Amino acid sequence: MVFQGALHSLNPVQRVDRQVAEPIVLHARVSAAQARSRARALLGQVGIPESRAGDYPHPLSGGQRQRVMIPWPSPATPRSSSPTSRPPPWM
Repeated sequence: MVFQGALHSLNPVQRVDRQVAEPIVLHARVSAAQARSRARALLGQVGIPESRAGDYPHPLSGGQRQRVMIPWPSPATPRSSSPTSRPPPWM
């Protein structure tokens, strides 16, 4: 889910690529430089150009802020191919 007010979820004093890289460092256990390059790649996949990835959140447009939120909660490599632990009851 991507909320309308993405600016409220982003830290205004940290650059966008650093905010996306933080969970990568914590969960994937990679260096900060590797996490930042992966964050820039993820931002590129959602349409944030490389030149804007190092910006603070406030100069980005509303749509760009929302696109920053897409890779932010789940940038780490998933541990399973299934999003749930068991099949739905109707199967």
